[in-house]
Amino acid sequence: MNSGFHKSMQAICGLLLLIVTIGCGPSAVRAPASDIDAAKTLLANSLEQWRSGKSFTDLSSTDPPIFFQDETFRQGAKLKEFRILSSGEMYVTNVKFEVELQFAAADGQDGRQSKIEYLVTTVPAQTIARLE
Repeated sequence: MNSGFHKSMQAICGLLLLIVTIGCGPSAVRAPASDIDAAKTLLANSLEQWRSGKSFTDLSSTDPPIFFQDETFRQGAKLKEFRILSSGEMYVTNVKFEVELQFAAADGQDGRQSKIEYLVTTVPAQTIARLE
């Protein structure tokens, strides 16, 4: 089942990328741009839910659903703290954020930290995708 969900998330991200790519053509209708403030709120709220123990499937069950594509989250890593390091910059119709994540170690001590980037889309769907 996890494999099926992972494939569907890849398909959704691929579809959104296709929409963005097609929208870049001169005669095509461009997908609407995401709002930077709404994207930052969506990212912060989603990371807060991860930190509080919610799973990525919990987020996809909300109304409207939030599609959070992050393999570390999907595998059940415990998020201890997070900091959004950037104010957000437009990346075609998405908003890109740099985020620092700190994970809880198995022994309860501070675990590893990661600085990563997320692309956040607020329209037509709420998506958060980790850039690798």
